[in-house]
Amino acid sequence: VPLNHSDFGEGAARGSGGGIVPVDGIADKFYNGDVDLVQSPTVDVYFTIIELVSSSQDEAFFELLSDPTLSPRQRAERYLRGHSSEDSRESTSSSSSIASAVDPSRTIIYLQGGPGFGCATPVTGLSLASSTSSWAAQALLGGITNSEGKSFQRVLLMDQRGTGRSSPITKQTLRRLFPDLFLLDDEDEAGVTGSGGGAIGDIDLDSNTQSFRKNESPAMQLNRAKVSKALEEATEYLSKFRADAIVRDAEWIREALVSPAGMSDPDVVLGPSPPRPWGAALGQSFGGFCIMTYLSSIRHPPKICLLTGGIAPMNTPVREVYDRLWLRVRERSRRYYEQYPGDVERVKKIIRFLENPPSKASVTLPSGG
Repeated sequence: VPLNHSDFGEGAARGSGGGIVPVDGIADKFYNGDVDLVQSPTVDVYFTIIELVSSSQDEAFFELLSDPTLSPRQRAERYLRGHSSEDSRESTSSSSSIASAVDPSRTIIYLQGGPGFGCATPVTGLSLASSTSSWAAQALLGGITNSEGKSFQRVLLMDQRGTGRSSPITKQTLRRLFPDLFLLDDEDEAGVTGSGGGAIGDIDLDSNTQSFRKNESPAMQLNRAKVSKALEEATEYLSKFRADAIVRDAEWIREALVSPAGMSDPDVVLGPSPPRPWGAALGQSFGGFCIMTYLSSIRHPPKICLLTGGIAPMNTPVREVYDRLWLRVRERSRRYYEQYPGDVERVKKIIRFLENPPSKASVTLPSGG
């Protein structure tokens, strides 16, 4: 997943606590594979940095980042360099100084649960009012330390690819990337009929589908072939949004913050640099699954890994997990209908409607799918 570029979006937003500033709106774009960037779909990964401000120099520095004349790239470069052309922040001004690069050992990265949800928004969705108002405030104000006993300087909130302000996965985005994927849906909504008679949406689900398709028109058969090909392409695309890709994004973000492009002296030849992993990672629910992937696939994962209810099965085959889940769901369903027998007919009515709706357009999810 080679790094394409990293930009700031909006300017810094000041936290209500007065001592913490979320540096909001850094957007990084990544792409997959070795094909030409222009010819392949890109995936935007959005993340926010919350940083402790502990001196007047720090405050002045973040005021500089709010300069409306700065482009997103200029704002990002100024943040990473830690200075501007005339008003520079001393490299020893405070513990949060970043004259050359961000120190990942004093940064904690948060991996959101879900999957499907973006990270909480600083100040409004993640309180920074006091040292006890949230885990993030506690980390920044000394309640949590890294493996060396030092306090954390930054919290990084990443909207995992496919969620939040990163590239989303919705019916609309899939339709834009793979327009043939929904050809049959479009024809169904328009009432297109095959030579077998009846609208596509009126097919009896219990009829012989193979026999019906033999009598389809050539146009319908062609559309089915297009949908099949688009389905393969979309499946391949969606495979780029799994936990393994998410942790690689986290690693690319770390590398971009530690060694920003253009900050090293091209005339100086350096030997292999020592590993500089994140100081800590906190995984909530599915974020915990991502941390398990981190630990098993990345050579130098975060030094401290904190999981809150997200430990994936490690010694049990996936098929066995789902077999057990099916038995448990069946048992819980039996108990439910014993307690609420009046819901049996109601649920059957819902199922009959979903199996044979008046039109597919009448049953949609909030996201449009």
